[in-house]
Amino acid sequence: MDTTLFLGVDQSLNGTGLCLLTVEGVITYLETVRPGSRRGVERLAYVKSCVMALLTPNVKFVGIEGYAYDCVGRVFELGEVGGVLRLCIHESQLSYIDVAPACVKKFATRNAMAKKEAMVQAAVAAGAPVTDDNQADAFFLAMIARHVHTGIAPSTRAQMEVVYRLQNPPEKKPVRRIRTLTKNAL
Repeated sequence: MDTTLFLGVDQSLNGTGLCLLTVEGVITYLETVRPGSRRGVERLAYVKSCVMALLTPNVKFVGIEGYAYDCVGRVFELGEVGGVLRLCIHESQLSYIDVAPACVKKFATRNAMAKKEAMVQAAVAAGAPVTDDNQADAFFLAMIARHVHTGIAPSTRAQMEVVYRLQNPPEKKPVRRIRTLTKNAL
């Protein structure tokens, strides 16, 4: 029996979703880490300890939600949580993939702009006993990690498009800025 696991991490300040999936797609762990009244370094240490407990030798690949670059408010704190979690994964010598929030939504619902309620409904429809949107996101991140790492084909076209894009990212071309002179500029 293959004991390989895939971890999905939906990082958040108030509820970090975590999900472990087997190669067969069976959920072995599903939780929302709630730091409660912890703030600052205490919150980071708490979330880190919860994630580190899951990074066993059976975990082969991690899907972590990328940053929402259009997010406003508390972005530095969110960056700290994301940095700590990525460092945990790195120190555990695991590979991971950053998945943009829109890609997670498209994978789950076929709609890159899906609301939290739609994510929960999609996870429940897929057989995941989620209790909140953090767990739903973590579930789909673990599924994405599983598909990307194993090459197992997803079941819908939207899922195939997301996995293909993650496996074959577009080439980033350098931005060439052309300076123009402005009338009356000094």
